[in-house]
Amino acid sequence: MPSEAKLRELRARLLEICDLGWAGAALSWDQATYMPAGGAPARARQIALLGRLEHERLTDPALGRLLDALAPYAEEHEDEDARLIAVARLRRLPQLCDRQHPGRAILRSRAARASGHPK
Repeated sequence: MPSEAKLRELRARLLEICDLGWAGAALSWDQATYMPAGGAPARARQIALLGRLEHERLTDPALGRLLDALAPYAEEHEDEDARLIAVARLRRLPQLCDRQHPGRAILRSRAARASGHPK
């Protein structure tokens, strides 16, 4: 796959990850500002689900392979795409620690549901 096609795929994947994060943030804001207390259990489930989906997409091995394939591009260029690749690689590091220790992500999700808060 040529670099331009890989870059398009990377942008699409990262946009979806960002959208999941922003959706979770909007739900968290609503929970903290307007939502009646009785809605906390359902909202906590929704926020935990979005967080899990975001985490799964961020730690998807296919995304890692794509970033690895684009690493030479990032090393050879100094444009916006090269910076996007570098930032995406850095953003994955903490998530990959959870991937290696799946219990952390599960505990974080359970804690979110139990507390009614996203994290």
